[in-house]
Amino acid sequence: MTQDSIRSESSLTYEEIIWNNRKILIYGKSVFYKGWFDQNIIRIQDLYQEDGKFLSFKSNCDKFKLKMPFTLYYGLINAISTSLWLLSENIPSRCPESEEKEKTFSTKYICVQLAVEESLRATYC
Repeated sequence: MTQDSIRSESSLTYEEIIWNNRKILIYGKSVFYKGWFDQNIIRIQDLYQEDGKFLSFKSNCDKFKLKMPFTLYYGLINAISTSLWLLSENIPSRCPESEEKEKTFSTKYICVQLAVEESLRATYC
């Protein structure tokens, strides 16, 4: 298993589809909001401003002409943010045990990181 295959299996990207995504969970379940899908909110990047921050609740409602409770919007943003943090930042680009300049992972390091990720995910559900 290569570093790229490990990262592609566990990383959540901004181009990734939001709906029915096993990495974006609310109460342990993936979500699908038909009204949002109908307004072309499909990928994580659709919820971002040009400066790389999430749209505010009001901006999202105005941009996509949606009426929704703020709890629905912030619940999804929280699920995406949590997934991005847990999956993308939890495994650093370089194994700390390695003195090499190139990016490498040891099998032991990856197993420990995946175990930590699973235990963190279990506490959020």
